[in-house]
Amino acid sequence: MIGFEHKKLSYEASEALRVKMKSLTTPFGWPRGGVVTQRTANPFIPVRFRTRPPNRFWDSFLIAYMNGLNHDPTKFDLDLPMLDLKKTRQNMVDCQIRTSDVTNHALIDALLQVPREEFAPDSVPELAYIDEDIALGGGRYMMEPAPFAKLAQAVGVGPEDIVLDIGCATGYSSAVLSRFASVVIALEENKELADAALKTLDALDFDNVAVVQGELTKGYPSEGPYDVIFVNGAVQQLPDTLFAQLKDGGKLIVVEGIGNTGIARLYLRRGEDISGRNLFNCAVKALPGFEKKAEFVF
Repeated sequence: MIGFEHKKLSYEASEALRVKMKSLTTPFGWPRGGVVTQRTANPFIPVRFRTRPPNRFWDSFLIAYMNGLNHDPTKFDLDLPMLDLKKTRQNMVDCQIRTSDVTNHALIDALLQVPREEFAPDSVPELAYIDEDIALGGGRYMMEPAPFAKLAQAVGVGPEDIVLDIGCATGYSSAVLSRFASVVIALEENKELADAALKTLDALDFDNVAVVQGELTKGYPSEGPYDVIFVNGAVQQLPDTLFAQLKDGGKLIVVEGIGNTGIARLYLRRGEDISGRNLFNCAVKALPGFEKKAEFVF
C-alpha cells in the first residue's frame, strides 16, 4: 500500500486545509461523493480507501499527501506531482506481501517488477496497490495482492511449469506467474477483459503468456495437460474437467467457499487419484460460473 509520512503543517497551512476540507465534506464529515479514508493508529499499517463514487480531485490529493509528496495544501489545484510507482510497489511488498508470510524470492521479485497499475482500470490507476480487490465490472475483480501472493507461493510454480490461469481478467496474475513459469495460458471468458489482457501483456512484452477466450468452468484442454492450474477467485464447486487437465504430479490451487468462509485448498494429481488439503483461510471475491448447482431433495 502507499506509504504514510507524517507532515507537520504550519498554522496557516493547517487552517487552509481545514477550511478546504470542510467545504468538500458533508456535515457528518464524509467526502462529498469522494473517497472515505480510515486512518489507523499505527502509521505502518496501510491506509484503507473506500470509493463512493471516486472523486479524482480527492483521490489525487489524498494519495499525494499520504505518499509523502511535497504538496502545499494552501494551493488546491489538479496539477499534483506524479506518484513514485516504484516506491509504491515496494511499499505494497513490504506492507502487504512480506507481512503475509510470503517469502518466495522469485515471487517477490515478480511482484516488484510487474506494474500492477497497468492492469487496473483506467479510472483508478492510482489505487492499484491498495489492499483491496479492485472491481473490473461485470462482477469481476482483480484479486487483492496479499491473498494472490499467498496462493501463488502455496502452489509452488517452477521454471519448467506450464500454468493455466483460470479467470485471468486483465492479465495481472498471468504476468506475475509468467516471471517464474515456463508458459502461462491465460483463460478468460469475458471478451472485454480478454482483449484488455492481450493488449497490456503484448505492450509489456510478456512473450510467454498466451491469452485465450473460453468458458472458465471448462478449462482449456487443447493446451494441456498442465503442471499448475491457478483458479483466480473463490468457487463453490469445482468441475471434474479441471482435474482431468492436470499432468500426473500436477497441482491445482483454489479458494473454496465464499466470503469469510473461504479456505485455500491445494489439489495434487497422482495417476488417476486426486487428493486435496486445506492450507489457510482466504477471503477473495467469487469467480462467476462456479456456483454450486441446486440439488433436488426428497
